[in-house]
Amino acid sequence: GLFVETPNKLDHVEPQSLAFLTEVGLGASAHPFLVAQLECIINRLLDGLPKTLSGWRLGTGLRILREVRIDHLGSVGTRLMLEKAKVA
Repeated sequence: GLFVETPNKLDHVEPQSLAFLTEVGLGASAHPFLVAQLECIINRLLDGLPKTLSGWRLGTGLRILREVRIDHLGSVGTRLMLEKAKVA
């Protein structure tokens, strides 16, 4: 398929599209790579979020949310983010 033939193109997938692609039934060869890419985005998000209550109140570091340009993470991304944030 498309993803097997051009795996290097997956490095350039927009974050929102990446979240969508992890949700659809792709072949096993592409899915782990997509999840790894989504995990990198989640790490960026978590690293950029404020670490203190005052940081949240001041909006410190929230620009990462605009920079990443993602509306939602999908169920795969949400699960990964909750696990990394030690919520799940």
